Amino acid sequence: MSNFSQYFPASSGGGSGGTPINGYTPFLVSATGNPTGYDSATGLYTHPDGTFWLKTGNTIADTTSAYPSATKTGNSIYSGTSYNNAIANWDITHDGTDFWVVSLTTNQVYQYDSSFSLLSQFAIASNSTGITWNGTNLFVNDIGGSVREYTTAGVLANTFTLSGGVGSTYQAIAYDTSLSQFWLSSQGSGNKVELYDTSFNYVGTTFTTTVTPVGVTVDTQENGIWVLSQTSLTVTFYSKTGVVGTNFSVAAQGGNPAGIMYVNGDIYQANRGNNSIFIYSQPVGDATARTDTDSAQPLFTRIG
Repeated sequence: MSNFSQYFPASSGGGSGGTPINGYTPFLVSATGNPTGYDSATGLYTHPDGTFWLKTGNTIADTTSAYPSATKTGNSIYSGTSYNNAIANWDITHDGTDFWVVSLTTNQVYQYDSSFSLLSQFAIASNSTGITWNGTNLFVNDIGGSVREYTTAGVLANTFTLSGGVGSTYQAIAYDTSLSQFWLSSQGSGNKVELYDTSFNYVGTTFTTTVTPVGVTVDTQENGIWVLSQTSLTVTFYSKTGVVGTNFSVAAQGGNPAGIMYVNGDIYQANRGNNSIFIYSQPVGDATARTDTDSAQPLFTRIG
């Protein structure tokens, strides 16, 4: 029996055995330790029993949350999945089932299903750049500091004016379910992200970003905020007190990125320059190549 004390949380006979997800094992089937069907380009191996494995030293984007229980690691990367919806996309939100996109260019809100097939649309006020969902209705902000609440049928339910804030030129809005409050990104007055109550009164929480913030979304798993910069073409993670964390680039997808939405571990980026929605996924796997201490064979980690 191999010694898995450093990496492996449960014993295994060298196959899928009882290995838990995120556990490690070698496959003692060849001189190289690579089983038949192993994809050397990606590091992925699908076992005949239906389990999924990744050779250590490799990570892959967890597109559409294919491996929901696998440990996420490193910065998000472009998943290779995008949708061109022929709309200048300024911001995006998700209601748990469908996606909603706002376009300043057309003064419309568009509803899409999970495959980005258009379901409906309705007209909104001009200069609207941000959109979010609070569990009941849609909230759309304009750059001048007004927020309008709409039903999913497009009926205007309320109009609010931001009160007490320190920013200006408001680009994006995001509802924070844990706080029952709203974050708004401000390009003017020093690149700030501000917190408002449900009546859109400033509650005294502001942090200054290191980028020009055009998109903002709440990460419900990590309890923080992702901020999109249109100037540096990056998405940066911040704590809710403004401590800067990791970031990843969206430059390779081009266009003019304008808004973001966190959905089940993925970041959806609305791009108004090339009329597309791009999906970025946090990778799974172990980027460090590891070997079994007894057999000297490569270790695989189970991801699903």
